Amino acid sequence: MPISSPANRRHDRNTLHVHFRLTSLQQATRRDRMTQETFIENFISATDFQEPVEVTLDTVLLELPEWDSLAALGVIVMFDMEYSKTITGDDLTAAITVGDLYKLTEA
Repeated sequence: MPISSPANRRHDRNTLHVHFRLTSLQQATRRDRMTQETFIENFISATDFQEPVEVTLDTVLLELPEWDSLAALGVIVMFDMEYSKTITGDDLTAAITVGDLYKLTEA
């Protein structure tokens, strides 16, 4: 069984520490992506669009064919039920993209 010198042990610990930090960062990135995907799924469900629509965080709300007051009301209810957050008509008016709405979940 090889014996590690103190310098090698220090190197091994540093490597492990760096690996752990990268892994934690990767997990946080994956978690953020999953959270964003869940938000988009909730958004699509809440708006109850009749026609299939592709939605990303960059989607402009006013460019969605069925974005109207009923869809906006669905989003207000979604925020209350899914995120325990209250948003107003002013919040919706200020939001340009779906990503802008997503940011309100973090506020």
